Amino acid sequence: YGRCVVCGILVEDGLPISVSDNFSGWGYFYSGECFCPHCAAFFNDQTLRKRCWVATKAGFQFMKKAEVLPFLLDPPDPPFFIYVTKGGQRQGWLSALKLLNYSRERFFVSVDWLDQPVWFSLEGVCQMHHVITELRARKIPKKVIQAVDFGMHWTQKALDEDWYWAIEAATKNKNQPEWEVMLYVEP
Repeated sequence: YGRCVVCGILVEDGLPISVSDNFSGWGYFYSGECFCPHCAAFFNDQTLRKRCWVATKAGFQFMKKAEVLPFLLDPPDPPFFIYVTKGGQRQGWLSALKLLNYSRERFFVSVDWLDQPVWFSLEGVCQMHHVITELRARKIPKKVIQAVDFGMHWTQKALDEDWYWAIEAATKNKNQPEWEVMLYVEP
């Protein structure tokens, strides 16, 4: 008998808290003595940590990073949860576990490289996607877009060909967590 450290419910059939020695998500746990059987499953299957996924009423869907983009552009019916991992080493989804999404217009995306989830608007996702698509269509490498280091070559080309607006938008979005997620999941 005890309180689950993940969901906070009282359970009679609690399981011992069993995590790796490298586990760093203790701060996301409730005060408690055990895992409930449902939450224990999250820690028994390392796929949740190592893969990107979307959870809906229909279940879990594991995916590659590029497969996340359609869910950002057209979120599932609420409630839903989106998780994106870069390294697969942290249980990054824990930072947003209590933040189910109940709106397709404004929603959280949990990531493993930030200590908190990223807050998105569907309008913002569509705008950033448009900018990134424009820049990638010009054969600009992702590293250049992420660094917002277009140099004279790309800047002059953008001015001459009337797409400097995309460079301005990228510059405006630099260092924004939403932009970082979008750049990561864009092909």
